[in-house]
Amino acid sequence: MVHCSRCRVDWHENDGILLKEVDRLLRPNGYFVYSAPPAYRKDENFPEIWDKLVNITTSMCWELIAKQVQTAIWVKPENNPCRLKNAERNIVSICNIGLDDFAPSWKVPLQNCVKLSGEESNYQKLPPSPEGLHVYSRNLEKLGVTPGKFDGDNKFWQEKVHQYRDLMAVGKTVIRNVMDMNAVYGGFSAELFTFPVWVMNVVPTTMTNSLPAIYDRGLTGIFHDWCEPFSTYPCSYDLIHAFHIFSHYQGRDEGCLMEDIMLEMDRIIRPLMEYY
Repeated sequence: MVHCSRCRVDWHENDGILLKEVDRLLRPNGYFVYSAPPAYRKDENFPEIWDKLVNITTSMCWELIAKQVQTAIWVKPENNPCRLKNAERNIVSICNIGLDDFAPSWKVPLQNCVKLSGEESNYQKLPPSPEGLHVYSRNLEKLGVTPGKFDGDNKFWQEKVHQYRDLMAVGKTVIRNVMDMNAVYGGFSAELFTFPVWVMNVVPTTMTNSLPAIYDRGLTGIFHDWCEPFSTYPCSYDLIHAFHIFSHYQGRDEGCLMEDIMLEMDRIIRPLMEYY
């Protein structure tokens, strides 16, 4: 689901290119929830904006399933025939099949087109969490990860998380917001599932794109290059976890020093908590 609350985003501008980016992000049968701010109720242009929104979402074959006041919910169905028909009528453009879903979407220009769903799509129906956390997915196979390697990674993090908890000697409710700077397949985050925490899994753009496998597990993730600032408020996280992050960046670039990464970590982590 993609949610935009008190939404002042101009989704209708530039031929709806931002809505097409939402379409790229959504899995088939995923939802887009749009809630316009109260100020829009007095905006004389809102009816025109709404008509444009409806036209764009209809061109992508989204279905409007709920509307109340200025909140609307669309679902993105698996409907290739509808998209192909609209493409023939020049209502929407279909993206080039050659686009690589495993290439990191980091500083990549927006595409003014929509994709077709099918066997070549990264989308795979998997069990919900917690069952889906340890299911071997098709994307892991595409990454060259064998079932045995995946199971070994899960066992490794199961032991490590218990070790961390013993070393830190803190209660379960002390830590709330967690960042994994190099999440790999999301094993560390998966073992924290029973804890009352929220985990941001970061996949460095300079490493193998394992984000599809992380999303398959029902986890949250994002791309980032640790030679640049991370887009977050200062003092946002209670715990920062680093796994081979320094050895990866060491000697990579004269403009990317270990001290710079450490200073960025210091900005992000909350006071009175130690770094592990």
